[in-house]
Amino acid sequence: MFFRSLNPFVIFIYFISVIVFSSVVMHPVCQAISLLSSISFLFFVKNKNIKIRQITYLFFGALFVAFINPLFNHSGNTILFYLKSGNPFTLESIIFGISASVMLICVLTWFFSFNELITSEKIVYIFGKIVPSVSLFISMILRFIPKLKVQFKEIVFSQKCIGNSFSDKNFIGKIRLLFNILSILFTQSIENAVETSNSMKSRGYGTGKRTSFSMFSFCKTDIIILILMFILNGIIIYGIYKRTVFIYYFPIIRMSGYNFFNIIFYIFYLLLFFLPTFIEILGEIKWKKLHSRV
Repeated sequence: MFFRSLNPFVIFIYFISVIVFSSVVMHPVCQAISLLSSISFLFFVKNKNIKIRQITYLFFGALFVAFINPLFNHSGNTILFYLKSGNPFTLESIIFGISASVMLICVLTWFFSFNELITSEKIVYIFGKIVPSVSLFISMILRFIPKLKVQFKEIVFSQKCIGNSFSDKNFIGKIRLLFNILSILFTQSIENAVETSNSMKSRGYGTGKRTSFSMFSFCKTDIIILILMFILNGIIIYGIYKRTVFIYYFPIIRMSGYNFFNIIFYIFYLLLFFLPTFIEILGEIKWKKLHSRV
């Protein structure tokens, strides 16, 4: 993967940018760009082996958010009908719920890619010299989460081997077995934390001036892409500040029209969000050309 080979600082800045913009800009065109770009890039990140079931669950969860929002949010002037409680069920609340669910999908999908590309080593590289304690804490969390998943599966399998399986129990029995498994997992986690603490203490962590080693460095490509990202980010922030695109859901739906400045904004927005996808496509084309010459 070509985007993965960039400097971790460049990758981190990119993900922060797209996640923030996906959370702030809720215009339908911008959300469509964010949704398509996040899903397309996720296929590259997962090496095109992404499980469709994960995306399906994500969409069903977002649809649940979209349909449950009108039950609690009764703002809007277009009343479709009244609930039994007497509260109105409005069109604006439905559309806002759909927009919020799309925003949720975009942010979670970008975080899936973030979790695949930003490893614990890269976290230490990015924050190690600025906030070493925080970088160590985050890197340990990223390391222990997959480890806990493996330990949980091992405990479930061991319990199944001694005849203590979920399939053989009723609802109350499954709850008790789950608490028992979580108790074992929690005990193992504490033991691992104590072992890690003792290991760090025996190696003299925190007793002297901290040094750092990294295999990452900035190259010409990293600098070019970083400058391009700052230019695109600056243009998008300026467009948001100048209200080039906007949308209001309450009390009635109002959004910006389509003119020259809107189209320019959408083009730069698309360039930023599809930047890693473009890098992957260009990288594969270049790789195939080099491979054909051999």
